[in-house]
Amino acid sequence: MLFRSSGNVTLSLPRGIALDAPHLDVANRTVELSAPYVALGSSDASDPLYQASPVPTPGKGTLSVNADFVDLIGHTAVSGALSVNLASTGDIRVRGVQDSTTNALTGAFTTAGNLQTQAAQLYPATFSQFTIDSTGDVTINPVNAGNAAGVIPLSAGGSLKITAPNITVNGTVRAPFGSLELQARDALTVSSSGVLAASGSGQRIPFGNTQNGLDWVYSPAEGVNLLVNQPPEKSITLGANKVTLAPGATMRSEEHTSELQSPCNLVCRLLLEKK
Repeated sequence: MLFRSSGNVTLSLPRGIALDAPHLDVANRTVELSAPYVALGSSDASDPLYQASPVPTPGKGTLSVNADFVDLIGHTAVSGALSVNLASTGDIRVRGVQDSTTNALTGAFTTAGNLQTQAAQLYPATFSQFTIDSTGDVTINPVNAGNAAGVIPLSAGGSLKITAPNITVNGTVRAPFGSLELQARDALTVSSSGVLAASGSGQRIPFGNTQNGLDWVYSPAEGVNLLVNQPPEKSITLGANKVTLAPGATMRSEEHTSELQSPCNLVCRLLLEKK
C-alpha cells in the first residue's frame, strides 16, 4: 500500500492516527498529524511493496507528527519531504515486524530529507532489529532543553542503528540489554544533554519464557518461539569522520545490577560493573 498526499494535510484526532503503509509520499506538500498516539509504518510483511523495500525520493515537503507517544513500525520509506519532524511528549518506539523467512523482528525508517525527533527517549521494542536511515541530517532532541531521560522502558535485546551524513544527539537513545550503533558519514556529536544507554540501569525487565526448565524463548506472536541462546549483548558503537562527545555527555553500556526475568522463572541475573 502507498500513502500519497494530494495536497496539504492537517489532521488532528482525539485518540490516535495509524498510517499503515510501507511507503509514505508527502509529494512536496505539508502534512501535519496530531493525536495522543501516532503510528507510522507497515505491519504487513506480506505486502509486495513492503517486500520490495521502497527507496525514498527527495522533495521539498514536510511531514510533522505531534503526539504523546509515537510508534515506527516495520519498514517505511518517506518520500517527497525535505524535513521529517517527529515530536512526542512521551517516547518514540521503533518496532520490528516478523520476517516470514527468519522470524526475526526487523524494521527500518528511511527518508531522503532531514529527520528531527523530540521525545523523552527513543528506543527499540524487545528483540526488534531496527534501522533509521536518512540521506539528510538526523537530530535527536529531548522533550525540553535539559530535560531528564524518561522511565526505563520494558524492552530488552533490541538493536537500533542510525545512519546519516551528520548525527546530533541532544536527547536520550536507549536499547536496554541491547545494542546502539550510530554511523555518520561526516560528523557525529553527542551534546552535554545527550544520553546513549544500552544498560538495564538497575531495572528488572520481563523477557521471554522458559520451556520445560531448559529453553529460554521469546514469543513475538502466537505460535512463534525465538530461541534465546544467551543473554543479549550490550554494546554502543559510534562511527564518523569526526566524533565529538561534549563534557557531560552520557554513555552507559554496563552499570548497576540488572535482571532479565521470564514470567515463570528468573532467567538471568546480570551482575555488572559500573564503568
